[in-house]
Amino acid sequence: MPTLHEYLGLPNPELDRTTLRPGTNTLPVGTYEIEGVQPWDDFTLETVLNCFGDILRRDFEAKDLHYPPPLPQHHRRLTDESCVESILKKHNHTIIDRALELAQSRLEGRGLHLPISMSWGSLADVQEDRRLRPDWAGTVHCGVPPYENRVSGDTKSSSKWSSAMKDSASVSIQEEYWKPLRQLLLYCVRVNTRYGYIISDAEALFFRRTKSQEPPTSLSASRARRQPPSTHNRVTSLTSVVSGTSAMSFDSSGSPYTDAGNPDINEAPLEIAIIPWANAGTAELTINLGVWFIHILATSDISVEESYHPLGSWRRIKDVKGHWCFQQEGSRRVSQTLPESGVLIEAAP
Repeated sequence: MPTLHEYLGLPNPELDRTTLRPGTNTLPVGTYEIEGVQPWDDFTLETVLNCFGDILRRDFEAKDLHYPPPLPQHHRRLTDESCVESILKKHNHTIIDRALELAQSRLEGRGLHLPISMSWGSLADVQEDRRLRPDWAGTVHCGVPPYENRVSGDTKSSSKWSSAMKDSASVSIQEEYWKPLRQLLLYCVRVNTRYGYIISDAEALFFRRTKSQEPPTSLSASRARRQPPSTHNRVTSLTSVVSGTSAMSFDSSGSPYTDAGNPDINEAPLEIAIIPWANAGTAELTINLGVWFIHILATSDISVEESYHPLGSWRRIKDVKGHWCFQQEGSRRVSQTLPESGVLIEAAP
């Protein structure tokens, strides 16, 4: 019987990108300051298995797994972003969402926000202005839409965006790298989540937000804009969002919060991890496993902090009976003893 890990390691379809149309990305409807990017060091296969290996190694009957049908050649020939999104919905979403569904019975009792699903952005945010709506939303689907969104995602075509653009010698190409990140960051700020991802026909980029140690300042307060690194940014404040519409409005009282309750924090560099489309099997981190992982992480705390403990580390806690035990940071699973290779988080002074 296949394991959940093997299911999430199914190869992605081989795609014909020769007819993809080049072009530039849409200018973000509003932007938020990005201080740069840095590696998300523990977004790795080792960490995923450390946190959720007990679930991923579980066997399932083939009849319980939803296998996407083979895509005909004419559907695998891409021309634009809508073609990419069609592939993702027919193939990747089928696998990821079923894997999320199968995993959640093993996650109950950990104080997580369940059930979570990889959903369309329209199920999480009903906006007249579609530019304020992410393509994907990690929704906690209770009641009726709009559902709570705990992780936002955006679809791009590889002819318009790639992670390699960041290191281009061309300033204009570098700018194409940052445009989708700014837009995705806006989505995440609006729903107060630390997690987001961009997925294309060639790769996926996952990010985790962190905040600067500098104190927060109201979005509407007069302040000199910090100068971003010369290598990438020409960014503006989030206050430029949706000028002339009622979709968003901002507090002018000097509060560090917008009227939608979104904290106006000073962003630190985004932590990012990149997974190629070609990754497959259980020996490497695949896009499907990465999307599954970030959704599971988003069922826990999604507040934005200055730093985070390693996802595989453990802390001492008291259970409901007042007995000392150990809880893992990333998975929130509890053990009566510290695992042999477990790293213990020291208590704050």
